[in-house]
Amino acid sequence: MAVIPQIAAAQGFTLDRPVEQGALVFGRTEPGTKVVVDGRALQVTRGGRFVFGVDRDAKKPLKIALIHPGQQSETTYLPIKPRAWRKQFITGIPPALVTPPPTLMKRLEREYFLVLGVRKADSGMTHWTQKLRWPARGRISGVFGSQRFYNGKPRSYHSGVDVAVPQGWKVRAPIGGIVSLTHEGLYFAGMTVMVDHGHGVQSSFIHLSRTLVKKGDRVRQGQVIGLVGRTGRATGAHLHWSMSWFQTRIDPHRVVGPMPRPKVKAKPRPVKAKRPTGG
Repeated sequence: MAVIPQIAAAQGFTLDRPVEQGALVFGRTEPGTKVVVDGRALQVTRGGRFVFGVDRDAKKPLKIALIHPGQQSETTYLPIKPRAWRKQFITGIPPALVTPPPTLMKRLEREYFLVLGVRKADSGMTHWTQKLRWPARGRISGVFGSQRFYNGKPRSYHSGVDVAVPQGWKVRAPIGGIVSLTHEGLYFAGMTVMVDHGHGVQSSFIHLSRTLVKKGDRVRQGQVIGLVGRTGRATGAHLHWSMSWFQTRIDPHRVVGPMPRPKVKAKPRPVKAKRPTGG
């Protein structure tokens, strides 16, 4: 982790990466220190670890306050590194999935507040300290933060990363946690599973063809939680994986790292014929 120069290194305050748009930042400080980021008090583990997210459109420097066990406090402002965002044009979407009819507004509002409520959770679990793994391996067909145009009409930015894999492929939990939501058919997201990893960090897996867990289930890293599909607003089978820190959307790709290359099967070794034995 790199020491942030604005805060005395003697206090042991470190962050694992630059503070940039869409980042999930992991930090460490002295045990017993309180950490407040832009007015939100963070949970800090007994070992002094904490986590926070940076919004995709954040521009103003983050205000970070540290209150040490002796009530000595110090404040600093960390500049946010901007990112360049792509544009993605998607066609062939049914018009009702681009501009929903007024008759669906109550349903959309109900689903919006359902997910909003789930993301308010601030559990004490520390699964977020695990090293993440990709929930599915394949070609990345959509990236976080890209401005989406559906049938030529601009809509909200893409909130996750898309992995193009066939219908029915297994979706595995990238780290452990507790299932905070399963839904058989959100209007835009389709069949959905959400997993709470603790301290406000959650993952969402949408457009599924099947869910294999239920709300309240405790899942371990690598456990199969659903199957890839194309439900909701999707033009083909793929996994959409998004992560959030409370209501802040973050880029899973930046957290998990590059997609592993497919394993190359080793060529079979020639088998030497055994010499005849006996007589």
